[in-house]
Amino acid sequence: LLNDMPIQRIAWSPDGTQLLVQAGSAVSRAHGIHRYDLRAGSMETLVKQRDTADYDWNSHPRFAPDGKSFFYDRRKFPGRNEAVSGRFTDRIVRRDLRTGTEQVVYEPTAKLQVWWPFEVSPDGTRLAVVESDQFVSPDFTVAITVVDLSTRGRTEVLRLAVRENVSSIAWTPDGKRLVFSKQPLNPKGTPTGDSEIVSVALASPQPVHLKLALPVMRDISISPSGRQLAFRAGHSRGLNLWVVEGLQRKPLVHNEPPATR
Repeated sequence: LLNDMPIQRIAWSPDGTQLLVQAGSAVSRAHGIHRYDLRAGSMETLVKQRDTADYDWNSHPRFAPDGKSFFYDRRKFPGRNEAVSGRFTDRIVRRDLRTGTEQVVYEPTAKLQVWWPFEVSPDGTRLAVVESDQFVSPDFTVAITVVDLSTRGRTEVLRLAVRENVSSIAWTPDGKRLVFSKQPLNPKGTPTGDSEIVSVALASPQPVHLKLALPVMRDISISPSGRQLAFRAGHSRGLNLWVVEGLQRKPLVHNEPPATR
């Protein structure tokens, strides 16, 4: 249905009948956010990259808990040649699925982490936002903030060390904690050392580090019970799907034969 376009992000609807898919090629101007109806077997494009002199990158679709709307990040550049210049603005937009009406719900003054800019809280009232000046400064810093969608109030939860990148973030089902993966980078943006997974309580933001270190951990997903944590780890030639339950950790899926132990 997507004509072999690269897929970057997917999100399930709360009732399990639809998928939001971020897919396409920025080079061919075919990038966008699409909705796939599993019952009808049909797809429609909801947000399309505009064929104008300026340039936007629409990413990270996330359903609202009621399934009637979704959020996404709109990154706007003054021109196509400015895509790597750091001259861009981020807006988190909410789009009504029935009417197509859009509303900017958050206009950060800081830059967002484009690969995982935000996550919606389980009750839909807050956003966990990852702010990063990675593409502006080689010695960038990342801050995790929580935005109240009713008041637009912003609370900084945690600020990481220089060149520590947040590669994914998730809410626990009770909305009381955030769990994220982080990766140290060198000034050129290349990973150095293993990734870590960190948990932080919003009421008392003292980070707790999971005693597990693996190369390039990202794409965190927490089970509905809150008792299991899934993520992927490894490089393109050795990706594993992991699940953590209590202290028992094991890779569930390999794309290469497991090493003999």
